[in-house]
Amino acid sequence: MKLRKILIAGAGIGGLTLGIALRRLGFEVEIYEKASNLLTIGWGIAVAPNGLLALRHIDLDQPVLQAASTICQVQMKTSAGKKLKEISLGALEARVGGSVVTLNRGELYKIFLEAFGESGLYISNAASGFREEKEQVILTLNNGKEVEGDLLVGADGIRSTIRQQLFPNAELHYSGYTAWRGLSEETNLLSEGIYLSILGRGIRFGCTSLGNKSISWYATYLTSPGQEEVDSPQTLLMKRYQDWCFPVSEIIASTPNSSMKQSDIYDANPLALWSSQRVTLLGDAAHPMTPNMNQGAGQTIEDAIILASLLHKSSTLQEALNLYEYHRIPRTSQIVKQSRKSGKIEHLQNPILWSLRNAIYAWTPVEILLKQLVIVSKFNSALLADSQISN
Repeated sequence: MKLRKILIAGAGIGGLTLGIALRRLGFEVEIYEKASNLLTIGWGIAVAPNGLLALRHIDLDQPVLQAASTICQVQMKTSAGKKLKEISLGALEARVGGSVVTLNRGELYKIFLEAFGESGLYISNAASGFREEKEQVILTLNNGKEVEGDLLVGADGIRSTIRQQLFPNAELHYSGYTAWRGLSEETNLLSEGIYLSILGRGIRFGCTSLGNKSISWYATYLTSPGQEEVDSPQTLLMKRYQDWCFPVSEIIASTPNSSMKQSDIYDANPLALWSSQRVTLLGDAAHPMTPNMNQGAGQTIEDAIILASLLHKSSTLQEALNLYEYHRIPRTSQIVKQSRKSGKIEHLQNPILWSLRNAIYAWTPVEILLKQLVIVSKFNSALLADSQISN
């Protein structure tokens, strides 16, 4: 199949990964992004083993590993400091061939931007809509300009303009909790390689090291959406977490307000279709999910690598899009549902259910938890067979 030009709306993780993969396969690519500076995006991000394994096919797994910190152990505790579970991730790496890593989101973008290059990337150009014709699709930008191509991929995030036009009845679903994210430079508060998850009643805190540069953390709790506009996030969070075990208060106290960001957490019920004749979706635009499974980046990268491969080896565009949906919708839909369920469990308020949850976490064999991680952490490289993108 020959496509003259592919348009991508959104230069996030998915859009850039797809653009890099498509260029490796000889496609002409143009990416249109609403932000004016991608490198200012901070805070930590986790890339699961499946994401790294997918990146291996475009030779970006090693640059990511070099910039990241590898998570070697997951520790779960109650807010009072009682240990619930410790899971060594060495066994996970042995079974799937990859690690869980964390790094600054800006560092990740730097790697992707260097690989894609400046040519064909148009920042400060938000997508405002599209129209499909028999032989082409026309993307309309917020400045009124129109650009045409053979395929448009909506990789424009959780509030995707492209998804809204394709599926106007698709709605976002509020999880019931909001999230604060932050970066602390007091790296002595947490050992490198540890992912610490601390659970309260309707409230949670998690943190991990990004190497010798910072500690990335999140704080989530049940609340109505749009409620957390405050002058001093540090004061708010110190009050909410004042009686929690080490190092929660210490990490919050060491984080300036300028290094904290709040966002309400949304996902969406899985779609049965992602595509029309010349338009499809990718990443958060296709399958918005809560961050509880740490699979947002991994599934987005999988989308991009598999879509690029299918566009290269399929006989027609419709065949490629049909196969893309066939392979990706069941997997991502299951993870969306699992992540939503996990978020509900980890934000239980009822004291009886809260105690029962803690007991289950404490008594569940590590092997069972590892098996669940292995399922979501595998990348099916067989889908890339007969494609030049496959190493």
